[in-house]
Amino acid sequence: GRFLSIIFDGTTRVCEAFAVVARFIDDNGSIHQMLVAISMIDDQLVGITTAREIFKIIMVKLAVTDEESVAAFMRDRASVNDVAMERLSGDFPSSEDIKCFHIHLTMWVIGSGVTL
Repeated sequence: GRFLSIIFDGTTRVCEAFAVVARFIDDNGSIHQMLVAISMIDDQLVGITTAREIFKIIMVKLAVTDEESVAAFMRDRASVNDVAMERLSGDFPSSEDIKCFHIHLTMWVIGSGVTL
């Protein structure tokens, strides 16, 4: 596919998982999603490490040769991801930074006493 979106999530706790998912549309218009990496983090995950891991996955594992091919990054609003996106937006300047909203909506619903 020509355009790729990268979804990533992890935790800042030691020895927990870090995962990266890629989504793309092939030349026939079919949507594909695949888990491209999941690893246990040996050390605390920080923003620059997150960016470095994602960059390596995109350039090496996915063999992306054109930075314009990465259309978007999707992630939660953790501060470690803000730092990662500062770096990644420099490496992939045309990409969009899509921040997860559902957790904030969920917290509002819980806090407001609304039942669904």
